[in-house]
Amino acid sequence: IGHHVVIAETGIHISTASAYRALGRGFGSQAIKEPLEKKISRISAVFEKCDLSAFRETFKNDFEVPAFKEHPILRDIKEGFYKSGAVYSTMTGSGSAMIGLFDDLAKAENYSKSLEVKGMRIIQARFI
Repeated sequence: IGHHVVIAETGIHISTASAYRALGRGFGSQAIKEPLEKKISRISAVFEKCDLSAFRETFKNDFEVPAFKEHPILRDIKEGFYKSGAVYSTMTGSGSAMIGLFDDLAKAENYSKSLEVKGMRIIQARFI
């Protein structure tokens, strides 16, 4: 509650179909790593604690691995979020917008300005 969200729209196009192919998870894939019940239990525990710092270990976007390999700027943005004080950062879906959650407005605004200088469209919001 009260966290600031920064979304950086990179303008990079990543085809959802190619993203799934890069993961080896095309149509009909059975590549599920964790049983659904276990995943739901783990995620519920994080939300019950309201501990955003636990998001880093709990919520992973598998699409980041191939996307970061093909577009290193995306990895740089994520690392920049963390270096700037974000408590969590991830790529949206199969890409390519990046999200950072901050508990400090000044830190969120500072990193937003640095991304705008690089020509990215920035959207800021606040959880209430």
